[in-house]
Amino acid sequence: MSVVPIRTLVVDDEPLARRRVRNLLSGHDGFEVVGEASDGVAALAAITMKRPDLIFLDIQMPGLDGIGAAKAMPINARPLIVFVTAFDRFAVSAFDLDAADYLLKPYDADRFGATIDRVRRRLGSGVTDSPTPVDHLVATAAGQVRLLQVGGVERIDAAGNYAEVTMAGGTRHLVRQTLSAIAHDLPPTFVRVHRSTIIRVDRVASIEGTGHGDARIVLTDETIAPLSRRFRPTLLERLAALRSR
Repeated sequence: MSVVPIRTLVVDDEPLARRRVRNLLSGHDGFEVVGEASDGVAALAAITMKRPDLIFLDIQMPGLDGIGAAKAMPINARPLIVFVTAFDRFAVSAFDLDAADYLLKPYDADRFGATIDRVRRRLGSGVTDSPTPVDHLVATAAGQVRLLQVGGVERIDAAGNYAEVTMAGGTRHLVRQTLSAIAHDLPPTFVRVHRSTIIRVDRVASIEGTGHGDARIVLTDETIAPLSRRFRPTLLERLAALRSR
Protein backbone atom coordinates (compact mmCIF):
# COMPACT_ATOMS: atom_id res chain seq x y z
CA MET A 1 0.00 0.00 0.00
CA SER A 2 1.44 3.38 -0.98
CA VAL A 3 1.79 6.14 1.59
CA VAL A 4 0.58 9.65 0.77
CA PRO A 5 3.60 11.98 1.05
CA ILE A 6 3.67 14.86 3.51
CA ARG A 7 3.39 17.97 1.36
CA THR A 8 6.02 20.40 2.60
CA LEU A 9 6.65 24.11 2.11
CA VAL A 10 10.06 25.63 2.95
CA VAL A 11 10.13 29.32 3.91
CA ASP A 12 13.34 31.25 4.57
CA ASP A 13 14.80 34.46 3.18
CA GLU A 14 18.19 32.75 2.77
CA PRO A 15 18.47 30.40 -0.26
CA LEU A 16 21.19 28.32 1.43
CA ALA A 17 18.94 27.76 4.44
CA ARG A 18 16.11 26.58 2.18
CA ARG A 19 18.51 24.28 0.36
CA ARG A 20 19.69 22.76 3.65
CA VAL A 21 16.14 21.87 4.65
CA ARG A 22 15.48 20.33 1.24
CA ASN A 23 18.72 18.34 1.33
CA LEU A 24 18.04 16.96 4.80
CA LEU A 25 14.44 16.15 3.89
CA SER A 26 15.66 14.12 0.94
CA GLY A 27 17.14 11.65 3.40
CA HIS A 28 13.71 10.88 4.90
CA ASP A 29 11.01 8.94 3.10
CA GLY A 30 7.50 10.26 2.74
CA PHE A 31 8.07 13.99 2.19
CA GLU A 32 7.38 16.03 -0.94
CA VAL A 33 8.58 19.65 -1.14
CA VAL A 34 5.78 21.42 -3.00
CA GLY A 35 7.22 24.92 -2.90
CA GLU A 36 9.51 27.54 -1.38
CA ALA A 37 9.03 31.12 -0.24
CA SER A 38 11.38 33.86 0.94
CA ASP A 39 9.07 35.93 3.15
CA GLY A 40 5.85 35.74 5.12
CA VAL A 41 3.61 37.26 2.45
CA ALA A 42 4.85 34.80 -0.18
CA ALA A 43 4.39 31.99 2.34
CA LEU A 44 0.72 32.87 2.82
CA ALA A 45 0.18 32.88 -0.94
CA ALA A 46 1.95 29.53 -1.30
CA ILE A 47 -0.16 27.98 1.45
CA THR A 48 -3.32 29.03 -0.39
CA MET A 49 -2.06 27.61 -3.69
CA LYS A 50 -0.13 24.53 -2.59
CA ARG A 51 -2.11 23.39 0.48
CA PRO A 52 0.94 21.97 2.30
CA ASP A 53 0.66 19.66 5.32
CA LEU A 54 3.88 20.97 6.81
CA ILE A 55 5.85 24.20 6.70
CA PHE A 56 9.45 24.84 7.77
CA LEU A 57 9.14 28.51 8.66
CA ASP A 58 11.98 30.93 9.37
CA ILE A 59 11.09 33.64 11.88
CA GLN A 60 13.24 36.66 11.09
CA MET A 61 12.46 37.65 7.51
CA PRO A 62 11.97 41.03 5.79
CA GLY A 63 8.44 42.35 5.74
CA LEU A 64 6.06 39.90 7.39
CA ASP A 65 8.06 37.67 9.72
CA GLY A 66 7.38 34.00 10.49
CA ILE A 67 5.41 34.59 13.68
CA GLY A 68 3.24 37.18 11.95
CA ALA A 69 2.68 34.87 8.99
CA ALA A 70 1.65 32.00 11.28
CA LYS A 71 -0.83 34.22 13.12
CA ALA A 72 -2.29 35.32 9.78
CA MET A 73 -2.98 31.75 8.65
CA PRO A 74 -6.61 30.62 9.12
CA ILE A 75 -6.58 28.11 11.98
CA ASN A 76 -8.58 25.56 10.00
CA ALA A 77 -6.11 25.81 7.08
CA ARG A 78 -2.87 26.18 9.03
CA PRO A 79 -0.29 23.51 8.19
CA LEU A 80 1.83 21.95 10.89
CA ILE A 81 4.66 24.40 11.57
CA VAL A 82 8.32 23.80 12.37
CA PHE A 83 9.88 27.15 13.20
CA VAL A 84 13.52 27.48 12.14
CA THR A 85 15.58 30.31 13.61
CA ALA A 86 18.96 31.28 15.02
CA PHE A 87 17.34 32.84 18.10
CA ASP A 88 15.69 31.11 21.07
CA ARG A 89 13.79 34.19 22.29
CA PHE A 90 10.81 33.48 20.01
CA ALA A 91 10.14 29.99 21.43
CA VAL A 92 7.24 31.05 23.67
CA SER A 93 5.39 32.66 20.75
CA ALA A 94 6.14 29.65 18.57
CA PHE A 95 4.74 27.08 20.98
CA ASP A 96 1.72 29.32 21.65
CA LEU A 97 0.99 28.69 17.95
CA ASP A 98 1.13 24.92 18.55
CA ALA A 99 4.41 24.50 16.69
CA ALA A 100 5.56 20.94 16.10
CA ASP A 101 9.13 21.94 16.88
CA TYR A 102 11.51 24.88 17.28
CA LEU A 103 14.66 24.18 15.31
CA LEU A 104 17.61 26.32 16.34
CA LYS A 105 20.22 27.16 13.72
CA PRO A 106 22.80 25.79 13.28
CA TYR A 107 21.35 22.29 13.56
CA ASP A 108 22.80 18.96 12.50
CA ALA A 109 21.25 15.94 10.79
CA ASP A 110 20.50 14.19 14.09
CA ARG A 111 18.57 17.17 15.46
CA PHE A 112 16.73 17.48 12.15
CA GLY A 113 15.85 13.78 12.42
CA ALA A 114 14.31 14.38 15.84
CA THR A 115 12.14 17.08 14.25
CA ILE A 116 11.04 14.64 11.55
CA ASP A 117 10.03 12.12 14.23
CA ARG A 118 7.88 14.74 15.94
CA VAL A 119 6.27 15.73 12.65
CA ARG A 120 5.41 12.10 11.84
CA ARG A 121 3.77 11.62 15.22
CA ARG A 122 1.73 14.81 14.88
CA LEU A 123 0.59 14.01 11.34
CA GLY A 124 0.17 10.26 11.86
CA SER A 125 2.41 9.39 8.92
CA GLY A 126 2.63 5.71 8.11
CA VAL A 127 6.33 6.08 7.26
CA THR A 128 8.63 5.88 10.27
CA ASP A 129 12.34 6.25 10.83
CA SER A 130 14.17 5.08 13.94
CA PRO A 131 13.17 7.55 16.66
CA THR A 132 15.85 10.08 17.60
CA PRO A 133 15.80 11.14 21.27
CA VAL A 134 15.79 14.87 21.95
CA ASP A 135 18.86 16.46 23.51
CA HIS A 136 17.05 19.35 25.18
CA LEU A 137 13.68 20.50 26.50
CA VAL A 138 12.29 24.04 26.19
CA ALA A 139 11.29 25.65 29.50
CA THR A 140 9.36 28.90 29.74
CA ALA A 141 8.86 31.31 32.65
CA ALA A 142 7.66 34.92 32.65
CA GLY A 143 8.20 35.15 28.89
CA GLN A 144 11.76 33.88 29.13
CA VAL A 145 13.03 30.75 27.39
CA ARG A 146 15.62 28.31 28.71
CA LEU A 147 16.97 25.27 26.89
CA LEU A 148 17.38 22.37 29.35
CA GLN A 149 19.97 19.78 28.35
CA VAL A 150 18.47 16.31 28.79
CA GLY A 151 21.75 15.02 30.20
CA GLY A 152 21.25 17.25 33.25
CA VAL A 153 17.64 16.21 33.97
CA GLU A 154 17.02 14.21 37.17
CA ARG A 155 13.25 13.68 37.05
CA ILE A 156 10.10 15.05 35.42
CA ASP A 157 6.71 15.36 37.12
CA ALA A 158 3.31 16.26 35.71
CA ALA A 159 2.08 19.75 36.61
CA GLY A 160 -1.36 20.17 35.05
CA ASN A 161 -0.92 20.92 31.35
CA TYR A 162 2.80 21.38 31.95
CA ALA A 163 5.66 19.22 33.19
CA GLU A 164 8.01 20.19 36.01
CA VAL A 165 11.62 19.30 35.18
CA THR A 166 14.07 18.89 38.06
CA MET A 167 17.70 19.39 37.07
CA ALA A 168 20.88 18.22 38.77
CA GLY A 169 21.35 20.56 41.71
CA GLY A 170 17.61 20.76 42.37
CA THR A 171 16.51 23.65 40.16
CA ARG A 172 13.04 23.21 38.68
CA HIS A 173 11.58 24.45 35.41
CA LEU A 174 8.19 24.25 33.69
CA VAL A 175 7.98 22.77 30.19
CA ARG A 176 4.89 23.35 28.07
CA GLN A 177 4.40 19.70 27.10
CA THR A 178 2.48 16.78 28.51
CA LEU A 179 4.37 14.04 30.30
CA SER A 180 3.36 11.53 27.61
CA ALA A 181 4.80 13.67 24.82
CA ILE A 182 8.05 14.17 26.72
CA ALA A 183 8.36 10.46 27.58
CA HIS A 184 8.12 9.54 23.91
CA ASP A 185 11.08 11.78 23.04
CA LEU A 186 13.51 10.85 25.83
CA PRO A 187 16.45 8.43 25.56
CA PRO A 188 16.17 5.01 27.31
CA THR A 189 18.11 6.30 30.31
CA PHE A 190 14.72 7.70 31.39
CA VAL A 191 11.68 5.63 32.27
CA ARG A 192 8.12 6.51 33.12
CA VAL A 193 7.21 4.99 36.50
CA HIS A 194 3.79 6.56 37.10
CA ARG A 195 1.25 8.56 35.12
CA SER A 196 2.72 11.63 36.81
CA THR A 197 6.46 10.85 36.99
CA ILE A 198 9.52 10.10 34.83
CA ILE A 199 12.88 9.28 36.42
CA ARG A 200 16.43 8.37 35.41
CA VAL A 201 16.97 4.62 35.65
CA ASP A 202 20.44 5.04 37.14
CA ARG A 203 19.02 7.06 40.03
CA VAL A 204 17.04 4.13 41.52
CA ALA A 205 18.43 3.12 44.93
CA SER A 206 15.63 0.76 46.02
CA ILE A 207 11.99 -0.17 45.45
CA GLU A 208 9.59 -0.54 48.38
CA GLY A 209 6.16 -2.16 48.15
CA THR A 210 3.14 -0.16 49.34
CA GLY A 211 0.41 -2.79 48.72
CA HIS A 212 -2.02 -3.59 45.88
CA GLY A 213 0.88 -3.98 43.44
CA ASP A 214 1.97 -0.36 43.72
CA ALA A 215 5.30 0.69 45.19
CA ARG A 216 7.55 3.63 45.77
CA ILE A 217 11.05 4.25 44.49
CA VAL A 218 13.79 5.60 46.71
CA LEU A 219 16.20 7.57 44.54
CA THR A 220 19.91 8.06 45.15
CA ASP A 221 19.29 11.58 46.50
CA GLU A 222 16.81 10.02 49.02
CA THR A 223 13.77 11.59 47.40
CA ILE A 224 10.73 9.41 46.64
CA ALA A 225 8.96 8.67 43.35
CA PRO A 226 5.72 6.67 42.98
CA LEU A 227 5.72 3.38 41.04
CA SER A 228 2.46 2.02 39.63
CA ARG A 229 1.75 -1.55 38.55
CA ARG A 230 1.35 -0.44 34.94
CA PHE A 231 4.94 0.82 34.63
CA ARG A 232 6.70 -1.60 36.98
CA PRO A 233 7.62 -4.23 34.31
CA THR A 234 9.32 -1.63 32.12
CA LEU A 235 11.29 -0.26 35.06
CA LEU A 236 12.47 -3.74 36.05
CA GLU A 237 13.53 -4.47 32.46
CA ARG A 238 15.53 -1.24 32.29
CA LEU A 239 17.17 -1.92 35.65
CA ALA A 240 18.14 -5.44 34.57
CA ALA A 241 19.65 -4.08 31.35
CA LEU A 242 21.56 -1.41 33.27
CA ARG A 243 23.02 -3.91 35.75
CA SER A 244 24.01 -6.39 33.05
CA ARG A 245 26.39 -3.94 31.38
